[in-house]
Amino acid sequence: MGNINTEYQSELNLKNIFVSFSEFRRKEILKPQLKMSFLFDHDLIISDEDNFKIILTGTVKSEDDSVFANASVTGFFGFKSDAVDKNMRDFLRANNAVTIMFPYLRTQIALISSQSGVNLNVPAININAYFDNKKKKEEQKQAKTKKGD
Repeated sequence: MGNINTEYQSELNLKNIFVSFSEFRRKEILKPQLKMSFLFDHDLIISDEDNFKIILTGTVKSEDDSVFANASVTGFFGFKSDAVDKNMRDFLRANNAVTIMFPYLRTQIALISSQSGVNLNVPAININAYFDNKKKKEEQKQAKTKKGD
């Protein structure tokens, strides 16, 4: 089978993606209206200038700890050409790679929970807001560190 090409093709190439970890726990009897929370984070591991790995991890849990789901998805990416400058590479590594991987994480959490009789539908999220918030927290942490010196 041949490759499908388009003039809008990204310089970012998803080489491989897989579920690297998943876990689900639930109590036998659940309250009818559980309050659930969702947290996620990512780790970026740069192999070289053109290749990197992202591990995206998400956790859903109920307020009373009667339901818990945790999954990690690992993706390997590369750049198709040297035409991408450093700033664009940094942006693509973070925002675009996580955006590509997030549906895989959502699907895995939905799959492992539904097999246990609980339907956890992780909502779509604003990846840019996630990165903006993460950047603000890092800046605040650095400011506190400087004040302590």
